[in-house]
Amino acid sequence: MRRQGLADVFSNLQFRADIFVKGAQPLTERGAVAAWFDIPLTLARHYTGAPLKPAWRQGEIALDHAVYDPLLKVLAQGPATVRSLLQQDLFGSMSWAEITGLLSVLAGSGQIAPCLPDSGAELRAARCRAFNRAVARRSEEDGRLGFFASPVTGSGVALNRLEQLFLTARSEGHETPEDWAALAWRILEPPDAA
Repeated sequence: MRRQGLADVFSNLQFRADIFVKGAQPLTERGAVAAWFDIPLTLARHYTGAPLKPAWRQGEIALDHAVYDPLLKVLAQGPATVRSLLQQDLFGSMSWAEITGLLSVLAGSGQIAPCLPDSGAELRAARCRAFNRAVARRSEEDGRLGFFASPVTGSGVALNRLEQLFLTARSEGHETPEDWAALAWRILEPPDAA
């Protein structure tokens, strides 16, 4: 086991995928399709329109820009269910296996993420806002906390210290990037430089 753990470290594998499946409940094909239909998806990172080259254990995954570009542009407008994406005919003549494969690759590479249900969204937003405010206040002292909470996906969003300070400036009513930078500089400025 020690040898395999060392091999995992050297090959940049975080988790073993061949062990520890306990109580798996496979879905029927019909049940799997139904489960996919109602999953809302959102962009997990800003999409610039540039070609994507997701990597995995065996190298890069070849994706056709013409296939995923319309999908990511629609998700840039806001979350959408797989059903609504299908109704917009974004997948052309792709088979169901190709569609789920594409969505899985995009999710696995961190481009898209599944969303939480709408129920409880207001409470989640309030709790995440309070948590993020506390993390942002902490970023005024140091940069040890590197994540904000997302009420949309229920996951963490990686932000460095400057990004956190800029979001703090926005939440305090500063509107321009120059104002955000000025606030960040006031916080980061060495005490003897004033």
